[in-house]
Amino acid sequence: MTRSDAADDATLPCWRTLRGPNRYFADYGIVATVATRANDELDHWRDQVERLRGKLGWPSGPLVAERGPDALTLAIEAPADQLDVAGELSRIAWLNRRAADAGAADARALCERAAAQRNPALDALLAAARLRGLPVVLGARHLAIGHGAGSRCWSLAALPTVEAVGWAELHGMPTALLAAPDTTVALVAAMLRAQGWHSGECRGGRILIDGVSADGEPAPPQVLARRLLRQQAVEAAVVAVSAAWYADEGLPLRQASVVAIDGLRERDGGATESLHVLLRALDADGTLVLDADHPELIAAAASVDAMQAWYAADHQHPRLLAQRAAGGATCAVLGDRLLLCHAPRQWELGCLAVGSTRRWVDRPEAAAAALVAHALGVSPAAIRTVLARSAERSLPA
Repeated sequence: MTRSDAADDATLPCWRTLRGPNRYFADYGIVATVATRANDELDHWRDQVERLRGKLGWPSGPLVAERGPDALTLAIEAPADQLDVAGELSRIAWLNRRAADAGAADARALCERAAAQRNPALDALLAAARLRGLPVVLGARHLAIGHGAGSRCWSLAALPTVEAVGWAELHGMPTALLAAPDTTVALVAAMLRAQGWHSGECRGGRILIDGVSADGEPAPPQVLARRLLRQQAVEAAVVAVSAAWYADEGLPLRQASVVAIDGLRERDGGATESLHVLLRALDADGTLVLDADHPELIAAAASVDAMQAWYAADHQHPRLLAQRAAGGATCAVLGDRLLLCHAPRQWELGCLAVGSTRRWVDRPEAAAAALVAHALGVSPAAIRTVLARSAERSLPA
């Protein structure tokens, strides 16, 4: 094996799988990181990865390189059944980064491993689901096609043929990804239940179905979210996402009905990154719900070609005025009332003051939740019922 003498070869890449839309690209892959300050090695590493991908016969896909003060990062798009192989590829490419080509033995071993891990049944099912416009949830051991009550799940080791799948039984469901506080997630889930739907929510490291904790094996939050999406008792779901997911595992679903970003939580450039990543998970007909009280989001969303809905503290906010003039949806306070508008209609959702206190209306979560629920298909009456209940007591736990 030919190795570089330019950097410490005892430092090998560590890598993480990307099973959903992520900060680098929209599809499956891995992100590999090497702890080194030898920034000049990145181009050599990337070129060797490209050569090895060609030997494996993988389609040419995104390859995103980043230089940091103490590390080099390379995100590699890879076939869904080849994620472990992609991690090994990153290691071999690093060890051979200065060579004209990877060593013959390494390349041969990599090709043998790729052949052993190929899963034609998975490729066929993913293609068939894509053709039918059905969402998929791919984990480390399971594949689900459809969401919630319209899903079916199989072990990756025992997948059916395309012909054996009951495609007519499979469908999606209203789903929302929220870069927002858990309170917003809880409110939206309560609104789904008020609509008469069986709700699923993933927040705070737990799954709740119809507002009740669904005990199960402890797992990372992305795994919990995927587990929720294949629960057949669920008819609509809302998931709280973290920026940490963007470079580790990625988002748990594609084709989300709604994605929402709370500008106060996603500060210091985080809102722009959240917007770019979450857009990769938004369905073509989905709605982007944004906080107009944060200029960063307004600027970042200006060139976005997706249906938008905006909320703010003030009904007369200039961005909301423009949104309503264009026929879009908004939610904000006017006087002492929370108003939901979707031209040409307007609905009053509640009064600002509750007795001598101000509870939910002082919290932007209420306006955000109302707008998300509206985009998911919840009626204004159901939204109003939940907000009134929250005002009388407290926001859902």
